[in-house]
Amino acid sequence: MTTMFEFLALIGKPTRNRIDLNTYYGHTFRCACGYTHIFDTNIEVLCEGYWRLILSCPVDNRFITNARARMILIQEYGGLAAGYGACINNPTDQAELHTFMAAVLNG
Repeated sequence: MTTMFEFLALIGKPTRNRIDLNTYYGHTFRCACGYTHIFDTNIEVLCEGYWRLILSCPVDNRFITNARARMILIQEYGGLAAGYGACINNPTDQAELHTFMAAVLNG
């Protein structure tokens, strides 16, 4: 678990969701909340990065996870691997995430 500032800095160059998420449905990922979830339409994808998805926890939306797509020989999808996560613990964390997402959506 990282701080919100560290989490956002480690994402790199995020973009709006442009990929077809059907490939990910049905696969599990380890969430920052400590549980394993199945990726489905109930999982909110906040943004994407290079072979990464930033996911909101379906049980407790204070937790966000950077899930990396595992690729086999760069051609075949091999599942989701959780990289790191953060928890929105206070109004400052919420403001940082809001500012970050506004920049992604507007930029």
